Amino acid sequence: MAFKDTAEVYSPEECCQFSTYIVRYIHPWHQQLKLDSDLDLVHWNCGLWDCLIMPDGLPCVKIDAYAENIERICNIY
Repeated sequence: MAFKDTAEVYSPEECCQFSTYIVRYIHPWHQQLKLDSDLDLVHWNCGLWDCLIMPDGLPCVKIDAYAENIERICNIY
């Protein structure tokens, strides 16, 4: 682990998938991991799931919805 002996790293056991999924589950994950609100850094990685092009030629999550979800995630904690 890159941050061993440098930082405490917490993450849910499951894959966090796309930004809408993160918005839906960020509160339960926060409670499950027993985190306080005094976090120094929060990292999430959902862009590849969101921009996945579906068989109809459209992204899984439209760019305006993705931007809104990222804003919501940033403002949660």
